[in-house]
Amino acid sequence: MPVKTLRNKRIVIANSIGKDSQGFYIIHSPSPSRWSSGVQEENHFTYYPWELAYLSSLLKRDTDCQVKFVDGNLQKLTWEELSEEILRHSPQYLIMEPSTRTITDDLRCALRVKEKAGTILILCGQHASAFPAEMLSQGVDFVVSGEYEKAILQFFQGENPHDLPGFYPNPPGELIDLDSLPFPEDEDIKRIDYAVPGEPSSDYLEIQAYASRGCPRSCNFCVSRHLYYRKPLWRKRRVENILKEIVYLKEKYPRMQGIFFDEECHNGSEDFILQLCRGIVEERLNILKFEAMCDAMLLTRNMLQAMREAGYYQVRVGIESRSEKALKGINKNIKFKKLEEMLHSAKKMGLLTYGTFIMGAPDSSKQEDLKTVKYIKYLLRNGLLDKLQVSILTPQPGTPFYTWSLENNYLSLEDFSAFDGERRTVVSYPHYPAQCIEKMKETAVRVRDRELLLKNIQKGTLLSWTKKVFQRHGIRKGLKKAYHRLRKLLFF
Repeated sequence: MPVKTLRNKRIVIANSIGKDSQGFYIIHSPSPSRWSSGVQEENHFTYYPWELAYLSSLLKRDTDCQVKFVDGNLQKLTWEELSEEILRHSPQYLIMEPSTRTITDDLRCALRVKEKAGTILILCGQHASAFPAEMLSQGVDFVVSGEYEKAILQFFQGENPHDLPGFYPNPPGELIDLDSLPFPEDEDIKRIDYAVPGEPSSDYLEIQAYASRGCPRSCNFCVSRHLYYRKPLWRKRRVENILKEIVYLKEKYPRMQGIFFDEECHNGSEDFILQLCRGIVEERLNILKFEAMCDAMLLTRNMLQAMREAGYYQVRVGIESRSEKALKGINKNIKFKKLEEMLHSAKKMGLLTYGTFIMGAPDSSKQEDLKTVKYIKYLLRNGLLDKLQVSILTPQPGTPFYTWSLENNYLSLEDFSAFDGERRTVVSYPHYPAQCIEKMKETAVRVRDRELLLKNIQKGTLLSWTKKVFQRHGIRKGLKKAYHRLRKLLFF
């Protein structure tokens, strides 16, 4: 082991801001995508920042440094408030993982800490990996590209950053052994806090956990594939390790109702899923509720049956589009016959199904995206989907989609805060301008809301839906939300 020349250094690891300079509250998707969006409601959920959290527990275990984890996103802090919170700990080093959506405010925060305390700044994650030279030119001391836990650990164990793989301009080094990691940060922050109010489409009080990393696909908008690992790559943890973490969380948080495996591809291997599900049953952990983000084309009936027996109640899949042209444009292969067979099998087994969709992909158009809108209606009306998400495809820096958009002059770079797949598009095609893409997304959302509301009315579950809305948003906001849903139904 390297000599620990950085002993007793004070380190703050800080998640990104929670409220931007425009007054929007920020939702940061987990690493590595950092696909972030802004909302106007303060009482929104926060994703658990898993890679920063793993880094925090790793540094606490394997160095003599004083490590403090601060989550500005969970606390809904502005960049000024976050900088003050960081400065309270007088850090000699600050590690942050900014997103493109919030880079301006994140950088303001970091540079203010450096100015006030002489702190050495280390940036990592999606945006820093895409623009390392630019970050260094703006006052950042080090940029760590790609998966960063191992490189940063070696740095604080005394390795020279100029020779250390991962520290720009050096190429990335070997990936860390996932089973060598301690469980992620659960001291300075509590993982249960991210479950309240929790991800909106989760039905239970669920803690986010990660059984794997990466994805075997090569979608051209994927940060993991193109910026982090630079090849299709899926890695799993040992089943015994995952089960120990579930037991640990269950014992620490008795009110926890379940686990959300919010990774990119939970089911990268059928054998892995069958082993995990068998272990969950054998350890009698199937009293909990589980859900996971899966690859639809890798699902099998055996896999779905095992998941159901292990306590999984919902599977999420990325469908993205019904347009063959749009799917080709993002380099994604969906066989719709198999997709519908798997959704039907999941429903027959009693699993809920959740799909993700995008508007504004390369090679899409108004006509092509309308196919997706009609398909959304079809899947909902035929009971193949219970819930779904619609986003505007955002070209994250470092991905082929970003490079292609830039080279063809389709991309607006006036404001990084516009890289927000929930509200805006930064891509505008000659045949399909930005305003049309945004309207198409709104149309898809209206169709979704209308169909789900009709389903609640037909099934006699409108009252229970309304109760859930009030529990999540309060009476005033709940009434407003219910009014808008009814208005969409009546005037669609």
